[in-house]
Amino acid sequence: KGELELMVVDLADYDSIDAFVIALTKAHPKGVNVLINNAGIIPKSEYRESKYGYELTFQVNYLSTYVLTEKVIPMLEMASNEGGVARVVNVGTMSVDETSNPVDWSQFPRSQKNFGGYHVDYAESKWMLTTYTSALHRRFEKDYKGQIQAVTADPGIIPGSDMWDDQTCCVRFMARYVFYCFTKSASQGAATATYCAIESSDHIQSGKYYHSGVAYDARADCIKEESWFKLEELTTKCLATHEDMKTKTKEEMKE
Repeated sequence: KGELELMVVDLADYDSIDAFVIALTKAHPKGVNVLINNAGIIPKSEYRESKYGYELTFQVNYLSTYVLTEKVIPMLEMASNEGGVARVVNVGTMSVDETSNPVDWSQFPRSQKNFGGYHVDYAESKWMLTTYTSALHRRFEKDYKGQIQAVTADPGIIPGSDMWDDQTCCVRFMARYVFYCFTKSASQGAATATYCAIESSDHIQSGKYYHSGVAYDARADCIKEESWFKLEELTTKCLATHEDMKTKTKEEMKE
């Protein structure tokens, strides 16, 4: 039997991410084999902003998840060097298909002026995460010869999740009653991510989009390198703004 060890991380806070990675590294000096990025929020009807000035869904579902993953990759590398395969499992959603095609990059990062709610901001944040997964797959194939894998796992619609509680009555009714035959329990929804995390590397296809344990291709534009180049540019810009703010704060404190 294994042991469950709990650690807390707030993906709306970079300092919390840093503290978590430090604690994780100390607790597991030989690295970790699997990172499942399951943190995700659905935007409420009103606009919410992170402490860094970005729409909260974008911040948590993509930007901070990117930051956490990049900080944990060295630990995945250590584990893969010990033998076996390490893996990143990013939890996705069919809502990705609601993202405009082609993506309108002029809208990012979204603000209160162009906030779109569930069908826009949530879908776009998961589109970004799926695109990042495809980029990780290409990078891992090149740098680690497949010893680290990256996949997207779609749990399906889980009406019992409290993620729906902040939605309108209409959306909650549709998710919990109208589409009931197509929904899953929490344990059923977790099965795909669990499968992607523990199945042998011979049965997992890196870079794929998994739904109900079956591998599919992700949305076509999520796979294109051009999409990642644009997303990487946006990501770098957003994170650079944060670093500039930190530098300015330190200089002001010295004065």
